[in-house]
Amino acid sequence: MKKVELEQVIAQINEKIGDANTLKQTIDNATATGKQVDELLKQLNTQKATIEDFVQKFTEINQSVGQSKVAVDEAAASAKEYQAKISEQEKQYTTLKEEVDQLKVRTDDLLSTADEQLGRVSSQVLANSFSSEVKKLEESVDNWFKWLLYSTGALLIVAISIVIYQIESEGTLIALNFLVKVVLTSPLVYLVTFVSSQYSREKKLLEEYRFKSTIALSFEAYRKLIREEITDMGITEEKKQERALDFIVNSVGNIYSSPMKNISDHGAKSDKEGDLPLSQIDKIVDIIRKVVIK
Repeated sequence: MKKVELEQVIAQINEKIGDANTLKQTIDNATATGKQVDELLKQLNTQKATIEDFVQKFTEINQSVGQSKVAVDEAAASAKEYQAKISEQEKQYTTLKEEVDQLKVRTDDLLSTADEQLGRVSSQVLANSFSSEVKKLEESVDNWFKWLLYSTGALLIVAISIVIYQIESEGTLIALNFLVKVVLTSPLVYLVTFVSSQYSREKKLLEEYRFKSTIALSFEAYRKLIREEITDMGITEEKKQERALDFIVNSVGNIYSSPMKNISDHGAKSDKEGDLPLSQIDKIVDIIRKVVIK
């Protein structure tokens, strides 16, 4: 019985030893698990520190991004403000340019009108100066015409009187005393010749000044016509100015030329009335043709 009890006790002890071994194994497993847990905790702590550092950096980056966004927004607002100012300045510039263009057009019109009026006034003043000479010459021509009538009448009266007296006293015109009497009338003949020459000269001067007065009045129209003709030719502005200047210089030179010289130059052609103005017109036509075709 004791043996049985002993075996039971041994069995119980073995069972207890087995339980102890199991417990030891469990404790060992638990210890190993604890080490793993500690290692895992260490890893978690390391990862936590890394995450916290990342979170901090992310926060800083986020703050920097926020600040950058604010700066970008401010820059965008400033850009919009500058764009609005630029647009306003562009509008002002456009308005100012339109006003300047309109002012330029009005100025060009005023300059053109002033130039035209100045040309007309200059032509009128020049024509008036010639007209005053025309009036003086008209009076002089009238006076010389009266002198021509008087001297011619006196010569005719004296000649007729001599003829009548010679016939009544001698009965014939073929006599020496008749020739002597005829010679005595030579002063009257000279007077008639002189008065006729002066009358013809003054009349030619009158026609010359009348023509100059007419040309002076039409000078502005000629100048405008030349400018239009030159403009239609499609040449450079410098060439236009040169040709217009040539016309003006030549025309003014003809207007201011000496009337006596013109009469002398056209003496052979001035016997017929109207030859002098026609020759001057031909001269101006030639000048215009040279200026336009040059």
